[in-house]
Amino acid sequence: MSKYSDEKLYEIDVRIRRLKTTNPNMSALQMAEVLKLTPNFVAKRKKRIDREDAEAIKRITVEEDLADIRNFLNAVLPEISRFVFDQTIKPKDRINAVKVLIEGKIKLLNSKFDAGVFEKQLGKLKTEDRVSEEERKVLLNAFDNAFRPKDK
Repeated sequence: MSKYSDEKLYEIDVRIRRLKTTNPNMSALQMAEVLKLTPNFVAKRKKRIDREDAEAIKRITVEEDLADIRNFLNAVLPEISRFVFDQTIKPKDRINAVKVLIEGKIKLLNSKFDAGVFEKQLGKLKTEDRVSEEERKVLLNAFDNAFRPKDK
């Protein structure tokens, strides 16, 4: 049983997380000195926090992150589009707003491609079936007749 209440443990965890964020290479001993707690206790809490963070990352899916990006853009882009159609704003600023709108949509599309929502084929054509040997001969014969006619 810990000598600290749940609220106090939560506060200590928040302070440890803040120290880890500001100085990722800080040891548990150094954190204990800053927090004025015992090194053994801080080391255990730090290890527990690291485990929780690793588990949280394992649970996060690409789809959730993609949904976050989409929700953010869906919230921001309408505001920017109002800016575009506001006649009181300078034309240069309106043009920049259009640029931001387009870039936002492109970034969302690229994120979907990266997440595998769409299949992106770069530099090659995807064919469904292979050409049979007989079809290959017919095609080669057609190319020969088209590009090297026998009649001169």
